[in-house]
Amino acid sequence: MELLMKPYAPQMSWMIWGPLLPPPSDDDLRALCNRYAFINSHGHMNDIDNPTTGEQGLWAGPSCGRDAQGRTIGQRIKAINPDFILSNYRNASNVQQNCPHEAAEVESQFPLGIAVWKTPCTLMEPLTSDACVVRLRRHGVIPEGMPAIHPFKTSTTNTENSLTKEQYVAWLRIGEEIMRIVAATAKGDEITLTVVRGIWGTAAASHGQDEAVFQPCYTQDSIWAGRPDANAPQVGIRYPLQVNNPTFHQWLGDKCARIFDEDYDVAWLDISTSNWFAYCDAYGVLVSPWNYEAQGVYDRESFREHQQRKHDALMQRFPRGKFFINNVKWGSYFGEGHERLLLSGDERHRRVHGGSIENYAFTKAEEPWRKVVDCSIDFVRSDFWGIAWTKAGKMGLESIYDNRTKIYEQFAYGTFLMAFEPGCRFLFGRGGEGHSIYTPLDQVYYIDLGQPLERFARAEEAAVKEHPGLYRRRFAKGIVLVNPTQNEIGRVALDGRMFDADVNEEVQEVALPPYTAKVLVR
Repeated sequence: MELLMKPYAPQMSWMIWGPLLPPPSDDDLRALCNRYAFINSHGHMNDIDNPTTGEQGLWAGPSCGRDAQGRTIGQRIKAINPDFILSNYRNASNVQQNCPHEAAEVESQFPLGIAVWKTPCTLMEPLTSDACVVRLRRHGVIPEGMPAIHPFKTSTTNTENSLTKEQYVAWLRIGEEIMRIVAATAKGDEITLTVVRGIWGTAAASHGQDEAVFQPCYTQDSIWAGRPDANAPQVGIRYPLQVNNPTFHQWLGDKCARIFDEDYDVAWLDISTSNWFAYCDAYGVLVSPWNYEAQGVYDRESFREHQQRKHDALMQRFPRGKFFINNVKWGSYFGEGHERLLLSGDERHRRVHGGSIENYAFTKAEEPWRKVVDCSIDFVRSDFWGIAWTKAGKMGLESIYDNRTKIYEQFAYGTFLMAFEPGCRFLFGRGGEGHSIYTPLDQVYYIDLGQPLERFARAEEAAVKEHPGLYRRRFAKGIVLVNPTQNEIGRVALDGRMFDADVNEEVQEVALPPYTAKVLVR
């Protein structure tokens, strides 16, 4: 079997701690440019293992140094391939992970732009502008395992702003006023808070009986958690932000300016679709953000609309900049959320430049897998610039696979090939635990399939009737088979002898275990 010199489909990779790696040699960069067309790096973050060292620079920019000839890594890459795309990650709806200073920034610069949720508590009595004790009535039961003062906590620092997850300002919002919580007690359905009024530039005001009480949203427990007292590697508080807030747009634009100033092509905007990610209260209980414009809980349609306003503001400020959105969801691409509008634009909003489908094809059922393919087909047919991003090795697939990274990657690649057309702007993305941009790609990516002989409008058109659960696409030089079900599919006869790179021999029939794909060449 002869392999191509470059991958059959353009590849993207993800690199978190590039500034910590040794400077690459020219041979390293030539090999990288041969394998990939797009690198998304993570800069302007603290080292999670040594956060006191401060923000790192951008791997390919001048903040990470120059070689003896005065060239940045990005300039060296562009000298090899001028079309190579350099992207840097930026969380575009939340305070950035591994950036503990950002909580204090948003608290002091635009505290009313922090996302909040409506608590089950209201004022028991009118509150004058000079009162320092707030009496609340709880409506509903306390979640199991939570303290009597839930959902409130008390501040653990005397500083003006939050410092860390252990040293933070606990607060509530009523109307346009933010109050610092100093003490809290509860008796039955009554909660009593001792507060400092009108902090962070907000004005103390009078509030009426039964007025609603709001609390900040945080990111939930996980490796990226940023709620108070969370048991997670993150040092700082991580607030979700109100994506419709103009001051937030200015602040986010300042962060993006730093990316473009280092000659990066793309600002990669995470959490910029119709889906909010793991918003929680101060104790880690999931909550839904409040939409002040509609005076109700956000739904996906309004959240996507407000994301589009944010993107409009960024693109107006940076007419030459390019913005990618992450994490496009196949489940809300056409339906609730209509995330396709982010890429196509509409009569009110600009279209973003591209989008990433994160955790691509990470499904355990046939119907959602079909939605992945339908979304991918639309990317290709609409000429959207996009990335099918696997994040291999991060998905916890050990219950399905022993060698989960390689098998999941090939399953995702086979899914991607159901839609891919040579020359299109749809890339396959790799990257995850243990993956390095300097590691050679598996040979499956260099198999020359030639031009597709079949093109589908929907995934169901690729179904093989004689093998329920099997999907197939024929190419001039090979064939792709995918089994997105939990069932074993055995003894699939091929059209003549074909080379199976998985077993390194010619075969006339193959079997596909659950959640696997085969890329076979004549």
